[in-house]
Order: sequence, then C-alpha cells, then structure tokens
Amino acid sequence: MFFKLIDTEDFEGENPEKAFRWLISNKPKRKQVSLIHGDFRTKNIMLNKENNSKVIDWGFVDIGSPYYDLAVIDYYFKDELDRSSFYRRYKNSQYDKRLIQYYDRLSWFINV
Repeated sequence: MFFKLIDTEDFEGENPEKAFRWLISNKPKRKQVSLIHGDFRTKNIMLNKENNSKVIDWGFVDIGSPYYDLAVIDYYFKDELDRSSFYRRYKNSQYDKRLIQYYDRLSWFINV
C-alpha cells in the first residue's frame, strides 16, 4: 500500500495513516488560491542595502493555497524568535495558525 513508501522519519513520530486521516477530516473549507512559491524559506529571500526584499528560486512555483508557503517557512524557522519576528512583520491578523498546521502536515506527504 501507499503508506509503505513513506519515510516515517518525516512524520515527527506520528503514524502516517493517522496523519492522513487527520488531513481528510480537517480539510480547510476556505478556498483561497494564489500563486505560491513552493519552497518559501529564508534562504530564498534576499535583502539589499535598503532592506528591500526579493524572493528568488521559483523552481517549485504553482497555484495553491498561500498557507502552503507559510507552512514551509514555518517549518524552517530554527527557534521561536525567528518565527515570532517573521509573523510580527507579516501581521498576525492576516494568517490562521490552523491552516498553517494543516499545510505543514500535508507537506509530509509531498516528498514521498
């Protein structure tokens, strides 16, 4: 079956079948779609001398939920200070932590 092909180390100690069932039962009702980077993380954000940012490496660009990109960058934060600094700048009122959690778990299945 499909679950035998999965590297369980990617599942943070959670059973892949249980994680998959959680995804099905928690599928977002929100249908927001946009252009997504697909590999949005700090190493793909460049700053110039004036602190203007540019996003590079668009090799995984796709159409999907912007929360997928937020889940990817959230995964790569090394500590809570990095995470809180990013979201403070991002403006807390503009994101839903439950959607980030959903797309974070969904990403476990993407690199199968």
